[in-house]
Amino acid sequence: MTKEKEKQINEKSVNKRFEPTYSGIRRSYDKGWVFRIGKNIVILWPFDTLFGRYPQVGRYVSQLAFARPYGASRSVRLLLHSATAINHINRSLLLTSLNQSFINLMPVSRFHTLITLMFTAACALPAAMAQTPVDGIVNIYTPVTGFNNCDNAYTVGSSAGFNIGDRVLIIQMKGAVVDQTEGPTFGQVTSLGSAGKFEYNTIASVAGNTIEMSQAAVNSYNFSGKVQMVRVPQYTDAIVNFGSILTCSPWNGTTGGILAVECTGTFTLDGEINVVGLGFKGGTVSSTSDNNCPATPNLTMGMALNAGLGAEKGEGFADFVPSLQAGRGPWANGGGGGNKLNAGGGGGSNAAAGGIGGRQTNLCADVVDNGGLGGYAMSYSNADPRVFLGGGGGSGDRNDGVGSAGANGSGIVMIKCGVAFESTFFGIIDASGADASPNPSIAGDGNGGGGAGGSVVIDAPTLNGNYFILALGGKGGQALNSVANCYAPGGGGGGGLIALCIPAQQSAAYVQIGGTAGVVNGNGSLPCFNSTFGAAPGGDGSLVGNFCIPEGPPGSIPTGNVDSTLCFGATLNVNGTVFSAANPTGSVLLPGGSFFGCDSIVNVNLSFYPNPLGSYSETLCPGQTVTI
Repeated sequence: MTKEKEKQINEKSVNKRFEPTYSGIRRSYDKGWVFRIGKNIVILWPFDTLFGRYPQVGRYVSQLAFARPYGASRSVRLLLHSATAINHINRSLLLTSLNQSFINLMPVSRFHTLITLMFTAACALPAAMAQTPVDGIVNIYTPVTGFNNCDNAYTVGSSAGFNIGDRVLIIQMKGAVVDQTEGPTFGQVTSLGSAGKFEYNTIASVAGNTIEMSQAAVNSYNFSGKVQMVRVPQYTDAIVNFGSILTCSPWNGTTGGILAVECTGTFTLDGEINVVGLGFKGGTVSSTSDNNCPATPNLTMGMALNAGLGAEKGEGFADFVPSLQAGRGPWANGGGGGNKLNAGGGGGSNAAAGGIGGRQTNLCADVVDNGGLGGYAMSYSNADPRVFLGGGGGSGDRNDGVGSAGANGSGIVMIKCGVAFESTFFGIIDASGADASPNPSIAGDGNGGGGAGGSVVIDAPTLNGNYFILALGGKGGQALNSVANCYAPGGGGGGGLIALCIPAQQSAAYVQIGGTAGVVNGNGSLPCFNSTFGAAPGGDGSLVGNFCIPEGPPGSIPTGNVDSTLCFGATLNVNGTVFSAANPTGSVLLPGGSFFGCDSIVNVNLSFYPNPLGSYSETLCPGQTVTI
């Protein structure tokens, strides 16, 4: 690189030519800012100006083409970011081919404040000192089926990969109880139980499928509520390098959906952590066509699958009741399915409610709001720390075989650091809900709701650098019909949770905005064209501070102490062991002497009064007396 070119790059404002392509129209935009961060070139592109000039562009961006700046010859990352309103962030995409000239984008329907294009310069980045590179899947998962209080040990499905000294996460994924009454409170949580409770611990021993813990348990769990143990890799200092993606196994109904990492030192995020769509499942499209309009509006909250009356709900942190698995009512944080005929699915929820799905087709005489209701919002508190996967969106109702399913919610990210969590190069954690797919045909059917944002917990005393944490709700499915009738889009997914162990203040680094509702596209002559047809966006999620990962103190057998002073010559018998002046101290194990029939220990420490016996001698004359 010549000195002149390097000087141009280092200038605070350098015009570069960008050529965005959208909706078949070609425009040019050439007001970007270029500067260097270390060996990296960063271009800031304010979307406000572009979309202010061409507001119609905001809905239909499909591609982005650009000229490479000086020195960029390796890879490119695109990050869409806004401090106020985001509908869709196209994750963190990489260009690795030198001949590749554009990045494909998903459609965007809200204005964006900033696009950041980061080009790795021709010079290699300096290697990090003593940092362990991490990427891919680093956790091991196993279901937990029981706990022995006396042994402080869990029974697991498999202990393979778990070893003495390993750090583990124990978490209950489900187990809440919901209202099953047909009516406006259907699906509301009436009891959380232990759903969402979690803790870190350390393995003391492994014997078969029994794993004993070194630390006392913090929580009690209901093992019918899908409890899992996750092996948490522990590093001194770790780094997710630029271009690397750290992720987790998807939730499979029993385990997965969680990325958990611990560092005794610093965790550096220069690449990406991505758990998008790895949480609770969206409702599947019914195998039974819900033919014909109902005689009266169908507003039923719960019904059996394939009853011909409504679509499947999205999964949440309460187990389904088979006779109520379909219909527009939400199920904890799972969005409701669209009702007959062709209504849209509701968005999944987490820290905010999901949006309602679009109304039934205008083919029916009664065009009522019978789309799936969004999942209920979860309230988070650092006094009772719990975390949940993002809820799945409800499915759209179908009768032509082209309705779309609900989208999956996001997974959970937990990072614990002894020193700091930092980024030196715009690292990103993306725990956003998945977007619902549009129906795959121009024919009409209901579309699915978006998945909810997940949960991100950063337990570190210090957070440094430029990073972004996203827990966005997914978009509701678009209605792509070009027929002569209106069919429902899906509701947007609710925003997720971002939790920090330090006091938290909302900033541009934390984005937990709800997903937008889908819109009706295709036939421009329809009265519903370019509208949501009754579908609504998901709500914005939460940022919570002083929210730390719980773990118990070192575990031990319950003990009791006897510190007494006895009379001279007295003894104390503790379970057959006799303590006396000759044997005043010691410990005795009491089998089954504690709670739950567990063993306990009594520590004895005795002292004794002096011997009360004495003698008195005196010589008396005849007739004298002594009074004692």
